[in-house]
Formats: sequence, C-alpha cells, structure tokens
Amino acid sequence: MSDDEYIELMREIARLRRRLEMFDDQGRLLPESADGIACRDETIRLQDDRINRLRASNAALLSLAHQYAGECLECKGTGLVALYDYDGQGSDADDQPCPECADIRAAIESAEGK
Repeated sequence: MSDDEYIELMREIARLRRRLEMFDDQGRLLPESADGIACRDETIRLQDDRINRLRASNAALLSLAHQYAGECLECKGTGLVALYDYDGQGSDADDQPCPECADIRAAIESAEGK
C-alpha cells in the first residue's frame, strides 16, 4: 500500500468516525478504540434523561393548569357559561365555553392528547 493510499484510508476512517458522532464531551474525536455503538447508547441515555425531565415538568404544569382552570371565577371551574343574547326574548345559549379559561382548557386537552 502506498503512502498516499494509507493517508486516504486514514482520512476515510476519520470521516466515518465523525459520522458516528464519536466525540467526547469537549468535542474531541474519541480514540480508535471507541465504539460507535457505545456512543449511540450514551446519546440515547442522555435523550432518555431529558425526556424524563420533560415528562416530570409536563405533569407539574398540567397539574397547575388544571388548578387554574378549576379556580376560574367566570365559570366556577366548570369550563361552561350561559351566554345570554338579550334579544328582548330572554333567549340564551347555555353551555358555551368559558371565555376566561377556554385557552387554558385547550392547552390541557392538547397536552393530554384529547
């Protein structure tokens, strides 16, 4: 093998290692003994940790949103209000979404996948 072929192969190895994201925390390329699968496993572990933190935050925020929606003064926490159109007939449109907490309730439904 010529020196040029050897250099080209070493460049290809470095390129492939970069594609495997084989870097340490400081962004340095890991030594040749590093395993791309181990690097992927570490990436997955870090993602799982982040997902768990987001799930915990999501649960806390949903609980708070439920609390706020339940404390709405306009609808007394029901999410519904009777809106009267005062057309002189006294007709009304019962069970309309409460305009004060509808946005909170929509966010709750979206977060809960409803």
